[in-house]
Amino acid sequence: MYRCIGTLQRFMGVGIDLQGARRTLCAAVPLAIRAAALSALAPGFGALPWGPVPMDVGCAPAF
Repeated sequence: MYRCIGTLQRFMGVGIDLQGARRTLCAAVPLAIRAAALSALAPGFGALPWGPVPMDVGCAPAF
């Protein structure tokens, strides 16, 4: 999970440089919100691993 954030920070940094911080965050934060809802509403333990990865995508620009 931490490798995912570290890798995505580079891509999000490029996105911030090319598109601007507002556009990049507006694209990524809704994904983090959906991932948090997916994790909270997971029907079982099998669905829980699918939540953190999109959450990392959404949180990577903040770091």
